[in-house]
Amino acid sequence: MLKQFFRIFSFILLLSAGELLGQAAPSPFSGLGLGDFNGSGLVNNQGMAGSGVSLPQVWYLNNINPAMLVYNRLTSFHAGMIFDQRNLKTGTQSEKTVGGNVSYLTLGFPLLTKKDNSAILWGSAIGLMPYTTVNYKIESTGTIAGSQNINYFLEEKAEGGFNSIYWSNGIRLTKSLSAGLKASYLFSSVIANYSNLLNQPAQLFRYEITLNEIVSVRGGRLSPSFHYRIDSVAGKYFFNVGGTYEFSDNLNSDFFQKFERKNSQGVVLQTDSLQSKTATITFPSILTAGISFGNADKWAVSADYTQMKFDGSTTRVGADSYPVTSGSRIAVGAEITPDSRSLSSVLKRITYRTGISLEKSPYTVSGKVLEDLGINFGMSLPVSRISNLDMAVRFGKRGDINTNGLSENYFKVYFGVTYNDQWFIKSRFD
Repeated sequence: MLKQFFRIFSFILLLSAGELLGQAAPSPFSGLGLGDFNGSGLVNNQGMAGSGVSLPQVWYLNNINPAMLVYNRLTSFHAGMIFDQRNLKTGTQSEKTVGGNVSYLTLGFPLLTKKDNSAILWGSAIGLMPYTTVNYKIESTGTIAGSQNINYFLEEKAEGGFNSIYWSNGIRLTKSLSAGLKASYLFSSVIANYSNLLNQPAQLFRYEITLNEIVSVRGGRLSPSFHYRIDSVAGKYFFNVGGTYEFSDNLNSDFFQKFERKNSQGVVLQTDSLQSKTATITFPSILTAGISFGNADKWAVSADYTQMKFDGSTTRVGADSYPVTSGSRIAVGAEITPDSRSLSSVLKRITYRTGISLEKSPYTVSGKVLEDLGINFGMSLPVSRISNLDMAVRFGKRGDINTNGLSENYFKVYFGVTYNDQWFIKSRFD
């Protein structure tokens, strides 16, 4: 039964891959700067609050740190999906939003092994996932000051984001030291609409005026990484150190803006192109470093620190320029598997995870730092000896009514499939 569910869920994820540009639940915070940064951790990492830059996994690709691809002896396919619910609150209002979509597709495989097959010398992976996400809608109504009961309706909304297709490689330098490099290409668009409608009692015809903007980005980014491992501490424990660095870049961007006038039925009566130009968008440098400690395939503890730095202010072309600070994130996670070799009990082969994180956004809201605190739980269910169904949940809060004027309580559910197989098997007989 579990294997059948695994196949069906994998098929659904593949069919949904074309909707990768779809949105998570709307959030006004995603309208700041470049939007919400999604991170590169897979579902197993999300169970540990997104940590794992130093933690190698045999059955999972480490999508955070490509230097650890040298630990994956099997070809590994991963697909993930996220569903989330957000409760937004101000001092006087509240609103609930929901959303969800495919969050990543990635495939990794060993390319070069030692002659005696004792170690992987070169591992590689390709993948597709959202890099940033923008999805929000803000509405307001009121009466024009000094007018004779002329009401107005204003709406601002945007959706989209910048996606990443990437190629990661990890090379073993020594028994304990490996290095990696991820080459990413960012693409896709953010579409924003700014509308206003006047409602006057004596008005015979009502028109909606809309300003439409499309921002497209394209360009490459590089991220080198390293990993160092000590296999035996006190005879039975391992210790890891790892880190990645993503360089700051100014990527090319196309900006298009047009004006539309619609009637009350939504029919476009007039449209005019206002401007079309090419510019650049500044993306930050991102440094992540971490350590991990554990006992073989029984348990592990991981701790990561991430710093995001912008050069001056940044924004999407056409949007407001936001002052930026140095954003940071601290995440601590743990996992435990009661008995990964058990033949009699599936429950003993389940991997259980938990973690907690605190993030300080590089964007400020109402002049104050925007903080995000969350706690995660997760597990991996073995479908076969080498493949798994992965899931995780996160409960969190972003922003504070007293300091930012708005708070967001959210609940996220992550689902993923991990399928491992052995490719490129050398023939032993002629």
